[in-house]
Amino acid sequence: METPAFFIALQIHLLGLILGLGSVVVTDLFGVLWLLDNVRFTQIIRISSKTEKFIWAGWLIMVGAGIPLVLIKGFVDNLMVMKLFFVGLIAINGVFLHFIHKALVSYRHGADVPKLTMFRLILGITVSQIAWWSAFVIGFLHRHVQTRIDWPDHPYLMCVLILSAMLIIWGIGEKVFKNHVGKS
Repeated sequence: METPAFFIALQIHLLGLILGLGSVVVTDLFGVLWLLDNVRFTQIIRISSKTEKFIWAGWLIMVGAGIPLVLIKGFVDNLMVMKLFFVGLIAINGVFLHFIHKALVSYRHGADVPKLTMFRLILGITVSQIAWWSAFVIGFLHRHVQTRIDWPDHPYLMCVLILSAMLIIWGIGEKVFKNHVGKS
């Protein structure tokens, strides 16, 4: 694994991580500032319109460089299955957040945003943070602790359980906040 090709792919992968996760953190920090009433709603919309491009570019760079890293490694252990799940979750959730962002653009003020849309936004941001940081920690463990980690014993079951929990939370939120539509 300690070949020049590996280190080149690793550096590109890390650059993608810095670009993607860094942009996620910036976007979410401005979102928190908006919730704390420290920045205007129009600012967060403008900033997230810019950072979305960097997030996707970072993700694509990470995936593009990650494929050769997996091929050079030569195997996918249980924890890598979990990482690949989180990388896929980042993409699916990114599409979800893209549509939420498009809906938010139509509002002039943050107070106009319906509770259902706010729930979806907060859920998407939470899933984003969980997925990005989980993939990051797993990558760190593989590089600096142990190359092969056969934990958890049933990674596919773990992925299904995590996804099921997120979908249940989403379903409950949809049901609860649909009753509040028009009562915002």
